[in-house]
Parts: sequence; C-alpha cells; structure tokens
Amino acid sequence: MRARNLLDTARLVRRRLARSTQVRIHGEIDADNADRVAHLLTASLKHTKGPLDIDLAAVPRLSHSGAGAFVDTLRAAHTAGIPVTVRNANPQVREALHSLGLERMLTFTDDTPAP
Repeated sequence: MRARNLLDTARLVRRRLARSTQVRIHGEIDADNADRVAHLLTASLKHTKGPLDIDLAAVPRLSHSGAGAFVDTLRAAHTAGIPVTVRNANPQVREALHSLGLERMLTFTDDTPAP
C-alpha cells in the first residue's frame, strides 16, 4: 500500500545529542517522498556540529529512487569531514544504499544488544 504523503510514510525526528545530531526516519522511502527526505537530511547536516547519526530501524523498504535521497547529504558530509552512521538498517535498505555506492561514505551499525 502506497502512502499519500511524507507524513504518512516517512516521519523524521531530529535531535541534537551533545555535538552530534540523531535523525530517525519512519516508514517507506520511495520516489514519492525522496525529495522531502533529502531536504530534511540536508537540513540536519547543516545544523550538526559533529557526527550525523541516521536511524533507519523503522524503515521497512528503501527503493532505488528513495536511496537517492541520501546522495547529496552523504557527499556534503564527506566533503566537510562529518562522519555519518546509519543505524539498524535492514538488509534490503543496506542493499539499496550499497547499489548507489554510498557505503563508502558512511558506517553501518546495529543497536542489537549483546546476549
């Protein structure tokens, strides 16, 4: 089922933690909301004084078009020397980012607690 707008599919929560910025995205990211997600990620990058942390635990699917939303932000972060971490991305989301070669500009990590 396709959502009507960004508020239905991808909700972004941004908070500053000390000198880093954490972004949580909720919902599917696809061509319908990629521009909005890109704008929100770029704005988050502009407001951070340190690392940018993007939590994708609540993103069930990332289309190839949706993955494009990360391109400009990751390039700008890379150029500025700002580390970007993508947390809790499922295998499909990781593959979508990998398909654009974006894994070279970010670090993947999971918050899975140790047994």
